[in-house]
Amino acid sequence: MHAHQSTLIILIALLACIAGCTGDQETPAPTETVTLPTETVTMPTETTTMPTETTTMPTETMTLPPDAVEITAENFAFDRQEIAVPAGSTVVIRFENRDAGIGHNVAVYETDAAENAIFRGDIITGPAETVYTFTAPETPGTYVFLCDPHPVQMRGAFVVT
Repeated sequence: MHAHQSTLIILIALLACIAGCTGDQETPAPTETVTLPTETVTMPTETTTMPTETTTMPTETMTLPPDAVEITAENFAFDRQEIAVPAGSTVVIRFENRDAGIGHNVAVYETDAAENAIFRGDIITGPAETVYTFTAPETPGTYVFLCDPHPVQMRGAFVVT
């Protein structure tokens, strides 16, 4: 019976091995690879060019008379509060506007209320400079000079002697 027991043990061991190799594992499905087409989209770029404003200063040097008046506008103020000139004289004003992007000028009026203009210089946008020339009034007295765009904060006495 020994032979019969040995055969039975071998048979059981063989069945156990076969059962272990044929477990309930599912066979994985084959992996399918799909290659999608690549589409490249080029977006147009928009370029905006802004015009630039250039102020050209004269390259030639103007010789001013010795009695020329120099006035500078900076930070919404004139650098002087009084201009004195002889009656009936030719007045030459070298005006410099240092306020970037801001328009200023020099104007002379008979009254403090800016009535009856004696002279009104062109408004220039800074930074820039110009020269104004005009004739002073024949009648001595105190007149007013100011900046037309900013008459409250930019003004002074224009004294004719």
